[in-house]
Amino acid sequence: MNTRRISCCLIVCTVILYSAAVAASQYADYSRRPLSEMLEAYSRFETNLQAGSNYNVGAAAALMVAVGKKGGREVFPFLGEKALAPVTPAFVRAAAAEVYASLATGEECAAFLPEILKIGNQTVWTAGWRSSVLPACLHKIDDAIAKGELSDETLNLLVGKLL
Repeated sequence: MNTRRISCCLIVCTVILYSAAVAASQYADYSRRPLSEMLEAYSRFETNLQAGSNYNVGAAAALMVAVGKKGGREVFPFLGEKALAPVTPAFVRAAAAEVYASLATGEECAAFLPEILKIGNQTVWTAGWRSSVLPACLHKIDDAIAKGELSDETLNLLVGKLL
């Protein structure tokens, strides 16, 4: 009788833990959700992040990538805002900046590059969260220069800001 009761309790606990794990991982796949629901989920993450919780930083970064893939150019201003917001955690900011750079034209990357270099320079290693964004932006700018898509005015402005 006692063994049967313990077995039953173990089965119930296993079912509860499995259900909790499924519910917790439900947010991992954002690709099937509509864009509006994804933005709403990010606002909840942002509220927690601003309250000082670092628990959902990885999920917020994954959501940022999913928003960029689902929304494309439609969410371009949103991505730029989150990438340049100093209150956004570096991991999330890097994800937003990477998606922004992947969607941007060479001219937009030329305007974006000096802006991201202003944020977070108080660390010893100045590349920091920008380590994957800088090459993407520079590659797009280089391609735009090679194709003649970047105006001389934009190029001079970029060089002036970087120097």
